[in-house]
Amino acid sequence: MPGFTTDLPILGHEAGVTIKTKNHVAESTTDKRSSATVPSLSEPKSRNTKRFISGDKATNDANRRQHMCQKLVSKVVKTDSEWQRSLVLSAVVDADNYIYYVPMYVLYALEAYPSYFVAIYVNGRISERLWRLMKQLPNQRWCMEENHERGTRLKSVPSLSRFLLADDFIKQFRYAYFGDIDIAILPPNKDEPSLLDGHLDHMKEMSLPYSNVRRQVNKPLCKKDESKWRKHRVACNRITGLHFIETGPWFKATGATIKEYRGTIKKIGSADFCGKVMRVEDPFYCDEAMLYTLIEKGGLSLPTSHFRPKHGLHVHKYANPWYVSKNEVNQKEVQQFLDVAAKHEQLMTNLQILGSGSYMSTFISRIIEREGSNRPDFLTKKAKHEEEAAAEYQQTRTNK
Repeated sequence: MPGFTTDLPILGHEAGVTIKTKNHVAESTTDKRSSATVPSLSEPKSRNTKRFISGDKATNDANRRQHMCQKLVSKVVKTDSEWQRSLVLSAVVDADNYIYYVPMYVLYALEAYPSYFVAIYVNGRISERLWRLMKQLPNQRWCMEENHERGTRLKSVPSLSRFLLADDFIKQFRYAYFGDIDIAILPPNKDEPSLLDGHLDHMKEMSLPYSNVRRQVNKPLCKKDESKWRKHRVACNRITGLHFIETGPWFKATGATIKEYRGTIKKIGSADFCGKVMRVEDPFYCDEAMLYTLIEKGGLSLPTSHFRPKHGLHVHKYANPWYVSKNEVNQKEVQQFLDVAAKHEQLMTNLQILGSGSYMSTFISRIIEREGSNRPDFLTKKAKHEEEAAAEYQQTRTNK
């Protein structure tokens, strides 16, 4: 790809490979390091790992400082005119599970909306290899904060942490959108508003400082008296996890409750907070139940109209055969996803290699496999290489 270089070795990426999708054709470049061995993410650092990271320590440290969210407080939005339509897309992720979705999320979000900013809060340490890969993104309007919630009891529950996030970096933007890290954000159709304009219209319609909807919970118990489902700790009152806010009025209304909840979790832990305070038995639904109470205790009204687009392809959902069987997949979104993957061929290949074996890599591979002739060939070759390596390893174990 002309004008695009990388320090990462390319695996399973051969010279002359043509990447074809419905709307895009690109020729891959030759990479003499295609036979380089990429170490397992679980392996301790070795010479190969150092090659993979590349760059001296001073340069790597400078890259980190340049993109740390707390280093950019009051430095992204500098003028009143910029503030008027400033929007940050934010997500909180677990370093052990969903971390390799981060480059994908940032790439697709800024490809769709180049003027927005993306802030990622990571509960844990970010590897040097991931920092290096992030520096290859074509749009650098992003920041990451590692070791988020360090020393708190929210470290292991990013789903709760995202709605209890009220730091100065977020507050410099007029608007903020808290989304799911496994959604590849795509541009709107010609007859649809942008992410920002759609939610602004929804807030104006409801006269509220947030845009979201109440979750429809189809449980028989939820149709009964509240005291009964509260007794059984069923989360009937919930607001969905894709949440858009106007930061000033939102934090003015909910700030005291956010501080209260963080203090409670610090004392009793997230499990008891969900079970005893939120009275939710299944922690999977605790974040949405908590968001509901934040709205109520903040003196805000519940949503009065419905507007909740995903704004993109939910990679996790598309990789689930159950959703595919129910025809809940938008093929136009899938094609848009593949077009961006082909456009940023080298970056996506490196991401797949870096996150090999992760949720992100597995789900994206399933998308590629399902799309038949429209899939980018370079990802297919990479998947085939992994299958052959796995088969060879299994044969070695059998022979022993």
